[in-house]
Amino acid sequence: MKSFKIVSLFVLLALSSTVVAAGKIIWSEKNASGSNDMHMYVFWSETCQHCDVAVPFMRDMEKKHSWLNVEFKEVSKSPKNMELYRAMASAIGEDASHVPAFLWCGTMYSGYGDNETTGQWLIDALQECQDDPRAYQNQWGKK
Repeated sequence: MKSFKIVSLFVLLALSSTVVAAGKIIWSEKNASGSNDMHMYVFWSETCQHCDVAVPFMRDMEKKHSWLNVEFKEVSKSPKNMELYRAMASAIGEDASHVPAFLWCGTMYSGYGDNETTGQWLIDALQECQDDPRAYQNQWGKK
């Protein structure tokens, strides 16, 4: 199992240099003012009804919050994005089986209710991680 995760991480490195640095997934980075910029990865499909609601909401949240950087990866037409989803999920001990899937701070959540519940919960979780990424990852994350 450990060797599979290592192979998955190397696949991840090959697929998206913007996602990883030195073999690790980039979840947060210090910005010029010393606060944390957060990275979220959203995997979605054009055939997913929940994605039709989740993706526009996260695009709006990215515009609204300067500290939030969201990478949107459509998986139904892109084998490369699907492989990236599998590799990232595996790297944190999760399965890439549903969309929309949200990965941040070493955690993953898939599914979406609506903007007022799931959407707000995701923003709250991102803000909690932004406050103290290490503590958040120690409490909730896998890596």
